[in-house]
Amino acid sequence: MEKYNKRVIINFSLVIFFIMTGFSMTTPILPIFARELGATNIIIGLVISVYGITRAPLNIPLGILLQRRNPFNTAIIGLFFVLVSSVILFFSQNLIHFVLAKILEGIGFLIYILMALRILAEYTRKEERGGTMGIYTTGLLVGTSLGPLPGGFISEHLGIRYVFLAYFLLVLFSLIIIIITKKNIKYNTNLNNIKIGNLLKVIKNKNILIVSFSVSSIFILRTSLISVILPILIYEKFGLSESYIGLIVSTLGISSLITTWPSGKLSDKIGRKINLLTCLLFSSVLVMLIPLANNFFFLQLLIFILGLFLGFSGPFAAYIADLSTKETLTAALSVYRTLVDLGFFLGPFIGGVILEFFNISFFSFLFISLFTFVSFILALTIKLEPQ
Repeated sequence: MEKYNKRVIINFSLVIFFIMTGFSMTTPILPIFARELGATNIIIGLVISVYGITRAPLNIPLGILLQRRNPFNTAIIGLFFVLVSSVILFFSQNLIHFVLAKILEGIGFLIYILMALRILAEYTRKEERGGTMGIYTTGLLVGTSLGPLPGGFISEHLGIRYVFLAYFLLVLFSLIIIIITKKNIKYNTNLNNIKIGNLLKVIKNKNILIVSFSVSSIFILRTSLISVILPILIYEKFGLSESYIGLIVSTLGISSLITTWPSGKLSDKIGRKINLLTCLLFSSVLVMLIPLANNFFFLQLLIFILGLFLGFSGPFAAYIADLSTKETLTAALSVYRTLVDLGFFLGPFIGGVILEFFNISFFSFLFISLFTFVSFILALTIKLEPQ
């Protein structure tokens, strides 16, 4: 790669690290903050889910609309939306403010991620794209893993609203990086448009839909746990502070990071399907063991092991690419992202509904595990290796 290409890749990987650190700093405290604003368990899940439900239906339309736009300018617009959302969260006085902020945040993240993936594709040679995405994904996962711990600490010692201030500063710094990167950067627009015919081919492809649904079920499991159930479990059942919530969420992210890159390399040799089945099956089993934890150490151990197996989901986007043709790849990735964002929406909402009806009990975790177990059964029918 040319020097400036490497700089683009490094800078965008740094930005996803900073903004995901800021985003995940808010994870341990959002349910508590929403409750302070007057939300019930179901409402907590619903208002947190606004982030995902905003993104899910917009993936394909925005992909088409922004296809010929300058991706650097558009990425800056996306980060500006996220910046504004952090300001609104800081000054929120009611749930309307909270929901408005999460809507803007969802739109901003969607725009930025779509443009970042496009830029990474344009500024990387085909034979290096796997490594490039590995760098980008590592930045994302490290940020996701590290954020909850300082988020919980800031909330406990300075106050919940100061977490949103820290979030604002990280996004502002990221915005400056992209503005600087944009200077003297050339770009091309010779990318495949999303055509209706290709979209229909993807929708009719059982294997792509099953892999996408499987990833969605993993996000349902993950987000229902870290966004709603685990914070409430630690805060109310164990009577521990926000710092412990941040520690648990960080534990899940860090252990996922440990296996993400090795499992991706392994899937290149033995195939993606084994990774998929391993992730789905063991995640289902481990979630059902969580209510057996009678102390924080046991809970943290289970979460750590769960994260190790969730890390096997790392190469699933590569599975989508394997199952696609050159003509259908853009449409396939758009469908994939749509279902992933749907999982972001459904996870916190389902978590809130489960808490409302079952509270913290074995049945709550059994219900969550059913999503990944059903996906495991469906994934058994996928052809072993893509053609």
